[in-house]
Amino acid sequence: MNIKSITICFVIVLYGLIGCTPMDYYYKDLVELGDRIYVGKLNNIRAYVGYERLKLEWDHPSDPSITKVVVYWNDRSDSVVYLMDKTEDVGAVLIEGLSEEQYVFNAITYDEKGNRSLPTEITARAYGEMFQQTLRNRVIESTSVSSGSVTINWYEEFSETMLHTELRYTDINGNIQEISIPKDSEQTVINDIDMDIPISYRSVFIPEPLALDQFYTEFDQYEIP
Repeated sequence: MNIKSITICFVIVLYGLIGCTPMDYYYKDLVELGDRIYVGKLNNIRAYVGYERLKLEWDHPSDPSITKVVVYWNDRSDSVVYLMDKTEDVGAVLIEGLSEEQYVFNAITYDEKGNRSLPTEITARAYGEMFQQTLRNRVIESTSVSSGSVTINWYEEFSETMLHTELRYTDINGNIQEISIPKDSEQTVINDIDMDIPISYRSVFIPEPLALDQFYTEFDQYEIP
């Protein structure tokens, strides 16, 4: 049998197999997918990070059939359910007790018949002691005294996560005062301070702009020369 005859036989067998195959074999999965009813998904979801916790917030989708939102993480081994409140424009879930790591969350909406939406994915990190241990107080460069006032000179601050520094001092009437010093301010002048009592200060940080919690260093004391 020559090559041409072999080719003809192969083509005949191939057409025979195709003829015996049900017509819907090749698009069966597509038909099942097309018959599935999907409800509206979450489109604008955002994460607010915190100390071993996160809050996920979203705008309610326009689909009125949605009755709940389920948020999954850890490969869907953990989840939390939000029951739809149609009187509110925004929904949210607070997830606590998280270890300090990055998570992938999938939010899926459901209607009362169990039909679901396509997942909306968001990645967010929970913070904790590892981040806390990286924080350092702002550093005083020098102080000077003149006419009953104290000028504190600060080293320039380069930390992107620092918000400000809280400074506490005792005034000349014996009252404790607290002032907030922006991180871009390099000089602080205090006029009513009792110079015999040390000042104390600590710095305040947030790990990301959308943060639930602030992180604080321990108070340092400083004696005015």
